[in-house]
Amino acid sequence: MVKSKYNLSMIIVLTIYPIPFLFLFITSLSQFLFSYNIVNIDNRIHSFSQVCSTIILFFILSFISVLITILNTVTVSIDSFAKTIEFKNFYTRKSYCYNFSDLDGYVDTYYYLNGPKVYNIIYLIKQGKRIRKISSNFYSNYDELLLEIKNIEYLGYREFKQIKDFKILFGQEVSD
Repeated sequence: MVKSKYNLSMIIVLTIYPIPFLFLFITSLSQFLFSYNIVNIDNRIHSFSQVCSTIILFFILSFISVLITILNTVTVSIDSFAKTIEFKNFYTRKSYCYNFSDLDGYVDTYYYLNGPKVYNIIYLIKQGKRIRKISSNFYSNYDELLLEIKNIEYLGYREFKQIKDFKILFGQEVSD
């Protein structure tokens, strides 16, 4: 059985990512509710609607960044003897388990992030739809995980599409 190991740099990024938005949300809220300036966001904001829209904007950005962090922290366990693969969310503890025989196969792709760095992604396919992903961006033992799923049929390379990746992140199945 192989269990995924988080890529430390990605965990640090996912942990730090929401902090600026949360800080701006708290700053704008304290400036409006308590007339206390942690950081003066904008001296030109005076009306109630401008302040509310600023607070709402920072809240939405904070919420989205925290949500993306929670959804991306998934532990993958592959048991090649039992021929199962399990995805378990680190925070919610919600688990999805698939038998190799229930899957049509897997496809792979890659994308560039921050210049020349290439990240590989495996998408599991069930009933013609992409259901889960394993990314070298998040897991330091990506190659080991890839070796464990070699008993699943390889369906070829697919072009990376960011919108499909986001849909899978939010639990939607995406047609291949």
